[in-house]
Amino acid sequence: MKKLVVLLYITVAIPLFAQTDTDAESYRLLLSEAQAFQAHQPASASSAALLDSARTYAAQKEFLLANVFLEEYLQTCRRPLPQSSAKTDTPQKKSMRFEISSGVDFNRQEFELGYSSADSLLAEEINKPFLALNLEAGLWKQLSLQTNLRYDKENRTALARLFLNQNTGHSPWYVDGMFSMDQNQLYPEFSYSEWGSKQMLSWELSSFTKIDFWNTFRYKRYKSPSATVPDFFKDETQLQWHVSPSAGGRYRLNYRSDFNHSLNTKHNNYWEQSISAESAVLNRLHSGLNVETGYTNKRYTYLWDDSTVNNRAQTVFVHSDGYYYFNRWLSWKFRYEGETKRYVQKSEQDPDYWLHELNMQLKSELFEGASFSAGYRLEYKKHILSTGLEENYVKDQNYTGNGVIVGGDYFRLNGTLISLEASYTFRRYPTSTGEAWGGLYNDKNVLNVTFIAQIPLLSCINLNLFASYDNDKDLDSDNGNTRSSIFSAELLYTF
Repeated sequence: MKKLVVLLYITVAIPLFAQTDTDAESYRLLLSEAQAFQAHQPASASSAALLDSARTYAAQKEFLLANVFLEEYLQTCRRPLPQSSAKTDTPQKKSMRFEISSGVDFNRQEFELGYSSADSLLAEEINKPFLALNLEAGLWKQLSLQTNLRYDKENRTALARLFLNQNTGHSPWYVDGMFSMDQNQLYPEFSYSEWGSKQMLSWELSSFTKIDFWNTFRYKRYKSPSATVPDFFKDETQLQWHVSPSAGGRYRLNYRSDFNHSLNTKHNNYWEQSISAESAVLNRLHSGLNVETGYTNKRYTYLWDDSTVNNRAQTVFVHSDGYYYFNRWLSWKFRYEGETKRYVQKSEQDPDYWLHELNMQLKSELFEGASFSAGYRLEYKKHILSTGLEENYVKDQNYTGNGVIVGGDYFRLNGTLISLEASYTFRRYPTSTGEAWGGLYNDKNVLNVTFIAQIPLLSCINLNLFASYDNDKDLDSDNGNTRSSIFSAELLYTF
């Protein structure tokens, strides 16, 4: 059955820093696998509820809980079909979905130049109305096709992806092949062609242990490659060994490799590998604790003053998060991230450092489906002075931060989700002179606000909203302020 989806949305966007912790990465990979299964087999009401719960917790950045629900959802998808169903010769019904979207991308960023003697505000703005078409079709059995065309005043983009998966038995897998191209009308040298593929394989060794493997590679060629924008080959691999001896216990070993090779220059070549061990004790109705510790080694090459620099960085990290329910109305959660990083070749721009971040919140259920949370956040970063480095340039970067976090959530079984979170951090640079970096590391107060809403208006109409606002206020200078924001509104109509 064909479906026509009309998307009308206006976007005000500023790039945000993506999370790099293992739980967030695992969520992305698990969600990709879940969407692959969802494309070929309809989810039952109970399975759909698991998927919705995972997305709800991910929206609140509680990836530990989100992954628990995703893994339960995938377990239901991986169960072998009944023998009678497996032997049937009835051809699979082909499915097709067609989407058309229209809207505007509006990007704006403002920041003041702290090193300028005069007031100077730099603003970047992009306003791009667009039209996009998307087609997803099941071709034969587990083979499907996705195509996407997008047009705006700057770019003409086309994408085609062929997808094959096997989701029965104890070793589900999928593989896809992708080709995309973009014609940039304003900057033709940035036009590109890209080829890529993703692969996933899961081995269920027993009822309590399994191995998951993911791999993604990309090959991208620009019309006019340069040292700063080179053609490249990139490959990412992740291997995980899960052991779950009981319903409330989980252990995991992780290996991750991220390899990038630039074809026209040695600039931005790197190979990052990490290993980690993770242990979780979960009681979804009462408490949960997850601890991960690991080691990352990154070899990279970059250009500096027409010279090629080869360097290596080693990181030891510990991540931990957990929650505890005092009763059905009151709970407590925390997240801690700590790491130390060491470089083989030291520099003032990238000195060795220690980093600690801690967030703690109390959450109260006001009534069924509605909650309010408030908490405290702490951050501390200290850089290490090495031989040959200028002391002021290193010590200026040290900082401590204390702040408050408040938020509210509202959920309904009909799919309504409204979430608001705000944090205000007092970040101080106690050893900064304000001279070495032109006032870049001055004391500042940092405000972050995030709003998410998913509201079903009618059975066929949904409203999705997202907004984020960041304001860094420099306390020592009138020229060091930065502001960024993102807003998106999407009206989704399906028939």
